[in-house]
Amino acid sequence: MEQITLIAGALVAGAVAASKDVATQAVRDAYDGLKTLIIRKFGKESDLADAVGGVEKKPDSEGRQETLREELESAEVHKDSEVFRRAQVLAEALKETSEGKNIISKYNITGSEVGVIGDHTTVR
Repeated sequence: MEQITLIAGALVAGAVAASKDVATQAVRDAYDGLKTLIIRKFGKESDLADAVGGVEKKPDSEGRQETLREELESAEVHKDSEVFRRAQVLAEALKETSEGKNIISKYNITGSEVGVIGDHTTVR
């Protein structure tokens, strides 16, 4: 489930960038957009929303990252193209800064390699 890897990694990387106050406005907007979409689609009282909040509080916690992955799988977010596209946008925004590139590398959000060809984002 490469989509789960990308979505989880993007959420973790976005939370890390926000917690270190190194996020650009584009990263903050993309991260907030992805979180808002997840809450709208799965509910603010859902286990998935709680997992996102948990990672946001302690983004370096491997336990919270694993819980997030489990909840993403349980909610079958890999089947939701809108969530996946928002995660791709966040990943691309992170790639635009040197700190974002370091975060991407550390949190392995390239489980699904994201690339841009022309006007189209692709996943390999």
